[in-house]
Amino acid sequence: MWPAATRAFEVVAPRSLDEIRPSKGVVVLRCSMPGCTDCATFDTEGRVDFERTRLPSDTQSILEWNCGSFAHRELAANAGVDKLPAYLLVPAGRVPITVTRP
Repeated sequence: MWPAATRAFEVVAPRSLDEIRPSKGVVVLRCSMPGCTDCATFDTEGRVDFERTRLPSDTQSILEWNCGSFAHRELAANAGVDKLPAYLLVPAGRVPITVTRP
């Protein structure tokens, strides 16, 4: 389901991150932007290890979140992303959404 959701969110951004909340576990949004040198460096030098060791063990899916799109960037900024690359952790239920950075 999540690969289809990623494609759908690329076409039509959700109105709020609550639309992405899973029924269990955590959905992680990998926030980056085309042309971001810090994003490119992290992607090639540290992303795999970071995702394996620093993300919650109950992660259901990691979705690409392209902050090159105004709607995606605005949702990320409203959730607390102030520098890229970043990860938004969207947990099930009413637990607050958090931001983590490499």
